[in-house]
Amino acid sequence: MRRTLAILLGGIGGAALDRIHVRHGVLSYPDASGQPWWVAPQFGIATIGVLESARMFADADIDPAGRIVTGAAWFVGSYAASGMLDRRHARALAAALVLCAAARTARRRDRARALPYALLLTAAGTAYEHFLSGIGAFSYARPDLGNVPAWLPGLYLQGAPLAIDLVASFVKPRVRG
Repeated sequence: MRRTLAILLGGIGGAALDRIHVRHGVLSYPDASGQPWWVAPQFGIATIGVLESARMFADADIDPAGRIVTGAAWFVGSYAASGMLDRRHARALAAALVLCAAARTARRRDRARALPYALLLTAAGTAYEHFLSGIGAFSYARPDLGNVPAWLPGLYLQGAPLAIDLVASFVKPRVRG
């Protein structure tokens, strides 16, 4: 039941956030006036991958409930900023996202686990989008880091703490031995 809910909410939320990029001309899909049918299911499935990978880094001893709202606000705000600032201030946006994520991670008690996860998610997510863009699934208007914009890694860095906190709150973290 939790996975189904995660797929549903991740698909709806991810497609809504992606729509910010489509509306602002940050990315486009071939042969589509907006988003193709597969965008929401792809975000739903990706949500499971993100949450399952975060399980290995979540700490059951930390109460993240208060951090979920803050983390969601940072992530949604970062998505909105990437839509609005991509064309005019892409490099400054990239730097701001990375610096904010670094400061947020440094303040966490679980930073020894959060930092490796953030780097892993950033590398995997950026590589995945680079691949999808490379095969023509979509294209960014201003790619300057291969097929993706320079600010994209910072967006993944912003999402990593939220993923860890969601897992710690709603899913049993994996036991480390």
